Amino acid sequence: MLLLSLHNYHIVASLGLDEVCLAAFGVFMDTWAGPNLVRLSAIGPDWLHQVVVLKEEEQVRFRDANNTWLRTSGTVPLRLQTGARIVPVTFFFCDELSVSVILGCTFI
Repeated sequence: MLLLSLHNYHIVASLGLDEVCLAAFGVFMDTWAGPNLVRLSAIGPDWLHQVVVLKEEEQVRFRDANNTWLRTSGTVPLRLQTGARIVPVTFFFCDELSVSVILGCTFI
């Protein structure tokens, strides 16, 4: 279940396929969310070849803070830089996401 509540923080982080080519994003760190989520429209066109599309029966569904169902379509492995630290992070992508990126508890 995805819960956006008073326990979220807006930070700037960089995402990309490798350490050489990172793009800055405003991301939300949500201490109540389980997975890391990214809106598909926020992914660069050159990143799409890394997307792993899930079959219908493998897709994961979450409820947002408004109790609306969100369906993930697949995953994408990206590099995430916060400060001097760069780590590999797998994101579920979801078209209905209201923000570009949410870092959940699996990152924190």
